[in-house]
Formats: sequence, structure tokens, C-alpha cells
Amino acid sequence: MLTCLVSALVAINGGLFIANRVELSSQQTMSSERCDIINCEEFERKLVEAEEARKAAARGFIYLTFDDGPGEFTAELLDILVENSIKATFFVTMRGDDALITRMFNEGHAVGVHTASHRYDLVYKNAAAYWADAGMVAERITRLTGETPNLLRFPGGSSNTVSRKYDDGAKVMSILTAEAGALGYTYFDWNVDSKDAGGARTTEEVVANVTSALNHDGDFVVLQHDIKDYSVRAVAEIIEYGFSNGYYFDRLSVNSFTAHHRVNN
Repeated sequence: MLTCLVSALVAINGGLFIANRVELSSQQTMSSERCDIINCEEFERKLVEAEEARKAAARGFIYLTFDDGPGEFTAELLDILVENSIKATFFVTMRGDDALITRMFNEGHAVGVHTASHRYDLVYKNAAAYWADAGMVAERITRLTGETPNLLRFPGGSSNTVSRKYDDGAKVMSILTAEAGALGYTYFDWNVDSKDAGGARTTEEVVANVTSALNHDGDFVVLQHDIKDYSVRAVAEIIEYGFSNGYYFDRLSVNSFTAHHRVNN
């Protein structure tokens, strides 16, 4: 019995989920002994069109973003994202297993630069110090994915004021935000703070902090940390809330909403 191996596009709430392969018996699905590629392509085209229509009808986009990993809970998070067919964005450091960054990329997530050291006293001494630090992360991402990263998030966000303590009055954040584009980066802040880095200490608090902000039409960049187990375990409920309220989940790209803060230094 000849079996046709067809790439199947399955429309799921979170976006297009591409099944590995679907085996179809030729006796059950076709009268000839070959796969009707035209029909397969038409099927896929219609599903893509349906997904684009769903994007257009969404009340807004939710971009789940995770800083400071990869860490010991990142694999658990990736499993949750796969189960829900969600694409997210990771702003990574030099910590964790290389294989996790490779997995992020292979599963369709965006991988951006955060910081190698996450030491404010080192990275915000001057602009050159930050770019040297960020460059180490960029090299790691390129080595593991084969692509040069173009997304970036500054430690503490572009609005941080802790940098004032270390830059000797140079207004380093004003310099860095101005230089990012010329160096090939689009930088992102956030407009929904899960507060998992300060304030929230339970999964329930993280869910409440995020979902309470998703209360109107628009686009939302959510800040979480995949090194926090209680934050990772909030993700499934956040996704369920987003689906139920008409939002579309996506990963960041250079054309996405940047959620820029006011630069304060």
C-alpha cells in the first residue's frame, strides 16, 4: 500500500501549527497511486489565508517575552508553548544550556540579545561597555542558530535610572537607544509587567498582574523571566485568557510594536 506523506497545516488558536507529517493511506484518500500535490498545496493555502484573517480580526496582539535565560525552567516553558502552539520571544544571556537556545530557534521563537553579565555597574559604565557585553550574547546566538540577532532588550529597560549611578553623568541610556539602530538592533521595552522580578512571588500573582492589564484593544508586550518557576507556570493560564478574549499571540520582529519607554537618562 502506497502511503502519501503530506505536510499538514493545522489551524489552532495560537497560530498555525505545522504537524510533522501525516500519513494518508492511498486506498482511503485517493484513487491514483500518487499524492495529489495540487490539492495539498490548495489545502495549505486556504489554512494560511484563514490564519491571516484571524490575525486581522484579533482585538490585538500579545507578545510574550522572557528575559535572563535560558535557565532551569526554560525547557518546561518551551513545552508549554509547544502544547499551545504559541510563538514567543526570548532575550537571552550567557547562562544556561546552549541546546535550549537552539531549541528556541528551531521551534520558531524569536531569540534576541539581553546581556552577558547583567551587572549594571559593568554594562552601564559607558556605551562601549554595554555593546561589548551584548556582543558576547550576539555571538552566542549566531553560533547556535546561524542567524545574526536583530532584537534587543536593555537590562532594566530603556527607562532605567540605575544607569545614572555608573555612567558618570554621560546619559548612557540616551546614547545606547540612539546607537541601537545603527548597530542593527531594534530594541524593545514592555507595556505589561508581570512583576515576577519584584513584587509577585506566586503563579497566581503573575497571572493577575498580566491579565488585569489585558483589558482593552491593542498590542501588548509582556515582560516575564523564564528563570522564575512560578512565572513559567503562569503562562498556560495567560494564554488561555488571551485566547478567550480575542487576542492573537505572536513573536516579536523588527516590525512589531516596540512598547518603548521614556528614556530617563
